[in-house]
Amino acid sequence: MNKLELAFRKEICEQMRGIWNITIHTENDLNPGVPDLSYVFKMPGHETGWLELKAIQDITPYHFHVEPSQHRWIDAHCDLVPVCFLLAVGDMFYLVGGGNHHRLSNPIEPEELKKCSIASGERRYLRSVLHSVLRPLTWRHKS
Repeated sequence: MNKLELAFRKEICEQMRGIWNITIHTENDLNPGVPDLSYVFKMPGHETGWLELKAIQDITPYHFHVEPSQHRWIDAHCDLVPVCFLLAVGDMFYLVGGGNHHRLSNPIEPEELKKCSIASGERRYLRSVLHSVLRPLTWRHKS
């Protein structure tokens, strides 16, 4: 994880404080490819969601480095659990569903990234956007 990603992880933890219980995953030897962060909304009826974090400078086309083990983990789990990429580019963020992870393997232009994103916006709005977009993805109504 580079310095930009470490700062982005800290920003997410601070912004989502009080809404999520967050676990940071740093030991990739035990489960290669596991996303950087898992979260659970602090309200009943939600399952764990997973976020792979990437942060880069705002230089186009965008180059996100996705490890082969990350592709394998997401291929194996994206139909079973909510998993997304949360990408920081300068002052902007993009939330990309796990099913689109292969689109991040090659350089991507900003407009193409926006098209394949579930949500995007200015990073100062991360809290409200993540809350409204990820809540329905993790909702598991118990009958």
